Amino acid sequence: MRAGERRGERRGERADPRYDTDLIKEEGERLLAAYLGRPGKVSGSRMVWECPKCGKPKLSLQRAKGSVGCLNAGCEVETSTDVIGVLASLEGLQTRGEDFKRVCALSYELLSIPDPASDAGDRTSFPDGRDGRAAAQARREPALRPSDPETFVPAGPDVVDAVLSRLLQLCPLEGRDVGFLASRGVAEQTARFGRFGSITGRRARHAMGVLAREFPREQLRGVPGFRERESDGDGGSPQLGFTLWGDFLLIPYFDRTGRVVTLEGRAVGDVPSWAGKYTSLRNGGNHLYVFPAFGVDDLVAVCEGPMGAIVAAQEGLAVGAIQGVKRYTKAKAQAGAAPGEEEPLPELARADFRGRTVLYVPDLDVKPDARADVEQHAARACEFLVARQNGRPLIATVPQDGTGGPAKDLDAWILSAPEAGLHGVLSGLLRRAHRPETWPGLPDPTDAAGSPEPAPVPAPDPGASAPPEAPEKGRRERTTEPLAAQPSGTESSGTEPPEAEPSEDDADAPGGAVEDDDNPEAGAFDAFDRWYALLEGRPGTDELASRPEPYRPQSGEEPAPDGAFALEVELQWAGLFALGAALLFWYYVGASEGWLAGGVGFLPSLPGPLTVAYGLPFALVFGAAAGSVLLLHIRGRRLASRRHLIGPERR
Repeated sequence: MRAGERRGERRGERADPRYDTDLIKEEGERLLAAYLGRPGKVSGSRMVWECPKCGKPKLSLQRAKGSVGCLNAGCEVETSTDVIGVLASLEGLQTRGEDFKRVCALSYELLSIPDPASDAGDRTSFPDGRDGRAAAQARREPALRPSDPETFVPAGPDVVDAVLSRLLQLCPLEGRDVGFLASRGVAEQTARFGRFGSITGRRARHAMGVLAREFPREQLRGVPGFRERESDGDGGSPQLGFTLWGDFLLIPYFDRTGRVVTLEGRAVGDVPSWAGKYTSLRNGGNHLYVFPAFGVDDLVAVCEGPMGAIVAAQEGLAVGAIQGVKRYTKAKAQAGAAPGEEEPLPELARADFRGRTVLYVPDLDVKPDARADVEQHAARACEFLVARQNGRPLIATVPQDGTGGPAKDLDAWILSAPEAGLHGVLSGLLRRAHRPETWPGLPDPTDAAGSPEPAPVPAPDPGASAPPEAPEKGRRERTTEPLAAQPSGTESSGTEPPEAEPSEDDADAPGGAVEDDDNPEAGAFDAFDRWYALLEGRPGTDELASRPEPYRPQSGEEPAPDGAFALEVELQWAGLFALGAALLFWYYVGASEGWLAGGVGFLPSLPGPLTVAYGLPFALVFGAAAGSVLLLHIRGRRLASRRHLIGPERR
């Protein structure tokens, strides 16, 4: 009974409404810093202090769970309790009765919150839990805060490129990610041309050790994704940490000069619980992904996520990709931000689309609570991604009628309708394009059809020469005659096409029946021809598959690097002659010594000279066959090595 009474008394004291114990526990990090007089050290997910009881740096706070304790087994402080229990232990008090009230009063004093027990007769003046939290937030002193991570001082672009390029060399693309990319329709040659990499926990640990030896710590701290972390609070030297510590596909982002500016990780296996499908580097900022085969000025569309841009590049389309629906500016866009506070992405700083139409293609696979963000930010995304670069923005959603079923993003739609060809892709997007101010928003997710059946691209003028029929491979040939409503001079000058009356077909276009130059379809053929000019010389799917090295002009087989494989050729012939000589020696010596019969069972009764006469042709044939196998093996390794070198050396 006495024990039950004590438990009831303890529960009653802890439930005293005058003190908010949840608030005290939430402020445990700041409370310990105030009590100990110094901020803690960051050690992974924990904060570590020197324990006043044992004098060792083992007093640890788990920031996520809120558990506190001294990790020294011989210390008087418990190994796992809450901040109230730790303060009570450090003060020599109990966690029940009047001692519990004293610990709570001390906590309120350290947090600069008025003590509600100072006037027990007036409960209405006491701060409740919500007001107590507000008071704690208002009185939080910067001097008592635990030390924040060191201010990030970015390194120069050359240093960032050198470090991240070295990291990609230490973490080359492996079969795990090649298989994943193949399931998304990306060829291995394309991935190697884009300089993709593969990282795991073990690779990350090895790479951090190599980079720490090759680069000064001051430089590494200025590279996105790198940071120093304490070694478990034992006073050891700080270890080098990296954001993408797990199973990730590494996708490098490049600037206009080809330097690596950041990496993005695509989760493909065992990754931290906080990591999403795509993970950006810490302090990496926002960037526009452009496949290295293209320039920023060549873009015909911008989508969400690098996979859409990669698949489009493999088909010959220059498509850029943003890292998220709100990441279309240099800093993350927030609703209601004042004009002039945001800047375009760094890759678009000097871009010039020369009056061309550029599409913005948002993804359709968004959660219901994120649809409002997509629709709210679409117009501003068009402004920062296209309009400020002298482009004409249109918003288009992918059709829902591909042969592989409804598509939710650009890469899925391209792969679901491969027979459409490049111009089928563009015309399908153009038919569903809207000006930003007239865009009706994302299609209804409950609509199974999603989009109407595609119709031919309407001709601006019935009297103009119609484009020829599409050839067998799905590409429409350019017409050499200029359109009646769009003289060739307009196309070369880069200005907007002259005004033209919309046809009846234009009135039914999804963009709405608007007049003259405001018609989103009025410049369709102009943009169509410009896009075709950009696409000339780009390989298609079949052409790309037949090339061991993508996006290279077919100007004859590229010779091997000087001296790169000369030693292999010499070794190959030396091995062939050595094999033949060994066989001849075996037959000649065996015939003369009399132990040939034991080696070749079908010549037991032949005399020595006849044995040599039969054995010599056999040795030559066997040596030639073995040499051929050796030659094919070395040649195969040679070609495989050349294909594996098309990444960093080719840029």
